[in-house]
Amino acid sequence: MKIGVYNPQNGNLVADSVTGISFGNIRRGQHGDSSVLLKPAITTENNFTEMKLFLQNNGGLSASQFGHFASDTFFSGVSNDNYLSDHFILATGVSGVEYTGVSGLDINIVNGIPTDFVWLDVEVGASEVGATSTINYRFVFEYN
Repeated sequence: MKIGVYNPQNGNLVADSVTGISFGNIRRGQHGDSSVLLKPAITTENNFTEMKLFLQNNGGLSASQFGHFASDTFFSGVSNDNYLSDHFILATGVSGVEYTGVSGLDINIVNGIPTDFVWLDVEVGASEVGATSTINYRFVFEYN
């Protein structure tokens, strides 16, 4: 599997097969200037049967909220003011799609292919201090 990063304004592919993303600099108590837009894709897998996305590490930002939204159709204007109102609950022990600690974000699979674009956002808590580069999201999936 690979993850592509897309431009949230026009849906164009920015980077293919990334291993990291950046929310940029965000002031305490505020959201980032723009959401991050991802889309998982098949590489060598034959047929995805299930996929979920979890927030595995919040980088110590325990007073922050990590927003998410998924749709099989790209559209612009996704922001914390509208679609990014659902938030991840930290899931440190994720080991697979059967993980029951928290629900995670279901990624739609059609004919064995993940179809959802995933928008991510963070609102840094007003009481947070410092910086972090250890935020970790984890895609877990089953395929055959």
